[in-house]
Amino acid sequence: MTGFPLVEHGVSLTLTADLTRFLDAGPAPVVVSAGTANAVSHAFYAAAIEAYTMLGLRVVAVTADPLQLPEDLPDTVLHASYAPFDALLPRAAAFIRHGGIGSVAQALRAGIPQLIQPMAFDQFDNASRVARLNAGREILPRHFHSPRVAELLRMMLGDAAMAASCRRLAGALADQDGVGKACDVLMEKLGAVEEHLHGQRALALQ
Repeated sequence: MTGFPLVEHGVSLTLTADLTRFLDAGPAPVVVSAGTANAVSHAFYAAAIEAYTMLGLRVVAVTADPLQLPEDLPDTVLHASYAPFDALLPRAAAFIRHGGIGSVAQALRAGIPQLIQPMAFDQFDNASRVARLNAGREILPRHFHSPRVAELLRMMLGDAAMAASCRRLAGALADQDGVGKACDVLMEKLGAVEEHLHGQRALALQ
């Protein structure tokens, strides 16, 4: 196990001016995203946004397809076509999404609770693991309705034990270099293979 292949955007991709102004204008928002490849999550965004407004929270809705969002968004909701999560999530209060492994890793490193509605593939396993780490909660699509989402989010944001778990996990990931460690392991394995082959060639020449 080498760790997450976390993407570091650095200065090449930063938050837009509109998003920065929104973040600076009030309390940390909840970020909601159904994934970059998803274009059929109208009900997901509608229920999430309604739940957040019920709680009086600000929202950043990240989707490349704005047609998934309700037509009339209140001033407390900002649509972002794209946002680098390594820059956005540390300024968020919570993250509600589908549970892809990349966004799971970014939320863990940001130290914020996650509410995951898995949709396919590894997302169900990811959601289960996040819940076992007490870094968030899982909610299945059939239960993803605004009253239930609001209830879970209220519980998560008021859960001191979950907040402590998120901080602990963020600390563990702070200096993690999954890609670098993976490269080190590969080079070590390749070196062992090369040494073995060299020994075999030497025996063949005797």
